[in-house]
Amino acid sequence: MKSLMSLIAFFVTTSASATALEGRSVYESDYIRGKGQFMVRVESTSRCGNGEQTVAVYHDRNSCELSELGLPSACTRMGPSEDSGKLKYVAVAAARNTAVYRVEGTRYAIVTELNADSAPYSSAVRLLILNEQGKVVDAVSLKRDFSKEPVIEPIRQGDTPPQTRCN
Repeated sequence: MKSLMSLIAFFVTTSASATALEGRSVYESDYIRGKGQFMVRVESTSRCGNGEQTVAVYHDRNSCELSELGLPSACTRMGPSEDSGKLKYVAVAAARNTAVYRVEGTRYAIVTELNADSAPYSSAVRLLILNEQGKVVDAVSLKRDFSKEPVIEPIRQGDTPPQTRCN
């Protein structure tokens, strides 16, 4: 009975500290020879406290030559594939600062790890690629790309702030 209570307490503390991706953010992988490049864009985030976020996962399968600096240069010109879905928290036995989210309706999951030793709001993000049974078959490290995120204009004195409706 005591071990069952410990296990329940572990999952409760793990889920309580879980953090999803920051709203309207963009995360990208480097080009990986034979795999291409991945990008995750947070399309929406709940303003009403229900924690639902919608993300789009883009997979650019283009094949590229690498320059002398190891950067992609001459690439094929195919469009990326796109899958999108809501993030759903998955309870797994992991460190308290780690959370796993399944992108519903896709073959992807996202792992976030809050890094308390570095700058505020710093986290490591990994995209997991799953097979039909939901087992991880590949993982790709992602880094945040601030240059692809929308610029949010500050509200000036006298402006009316946008309204948020929660039902």
